[in-house]
Amino acid sequence: MSVDVFTDLGGKGRQQIVAIDLDGTLAHYDHWRGPEHIGAPVTEAIAICHLLHKAGIKVTVYTCRTNKTMNEISGINTARMIRDIGAWLHEWDLGFIHVNEDEGKPFASAYIDDRAVYFKRNGGELVETISDLERMLGVDL
Repeated sequence: MSVDVFTDLGGKGRQQIVAIDLDGTLAHYDHWRGPEHIGAPVTEAIAICHLLHKAGIKVTVYTCRTNKTMNEISGINTARMIRDIGAWLHEWDLGFIHVNEDEGKPFASAYIDDRAVYFKRNGGELVETISDLERMLGVDL
């Protein structure tokens, strides 16, 4: 398997970054079980992270779990959440992955996320079909 990240987004000589979601992508997720629970690793996602790292591409995990505003409302300690995610990454031999602590979308050359719908850049075309989007949202459009 080869790794082809959008090299035009990183610029020549710049570090490529891939942002990967935690729940449902890197870790199994079926419903919220509280801040202390992070699911078992998704084997395929772990393998992709190792391939990216071996290719010299920086990997960062981004997750709603580190959203300070939502955590304040929910009474969740964001710093502890970040430490727990880091510990989970180390437990599964993913210590090379950075945990994004910023709110909002992190800068990256590519994003890997179970809830994403791919929209062709500057083309106005959904690569996923409307029926895929309907299935994800549970609605008829």
